[in-house]
Amino acid sequence: MAGRAHAANELTIADVEAVSGLTGVALVGKREVPGAGGDLNFVRADRKLLLIVNVADASNYATAKQQFDKITAVPGIGDEAFTPDAFAWVLYGRKGGRFFGLGSGLDPASGNPILSQAQLQRLGKLIVGRI
Repeated sequence: MAGRAHAANELTIADVEAVSGLTGVALVGKREVPGAGGDLNFVRADRKLLLIVNVADASNYATAKQQFDKITAVPGIGDEAFTPDAFAWVLYGRKGGRFFGLGSGLDPASGNPILSQAQLQRLGKLIVGRI
């Protein structure tokens, strides 16, 4: 997918803090913490992965969609969006010629997503407003 500059303005620390309700959120580079493989990688104050963001060409949307057996369409986000049924902590979307993918970090203690699907959708709406 596209490099960091491709996603640099799509989501900010302030956006992520406002939606998540957390403070002390920071951006880290790829592979700086376990799981940080996105164009943008947000961590909590304890440096545990909170959110991965990828932004790329819209052709990546069809590729992402084909990787999952079952998906649920998510209306109202860009031209089209979906979440894979088996991975409720992920959201993919497309607006015009741009694609985005969001993934919540998983809580190390419980294994549960840190961000809810509703929170991912709020972040997705912010992204489509900027791409």
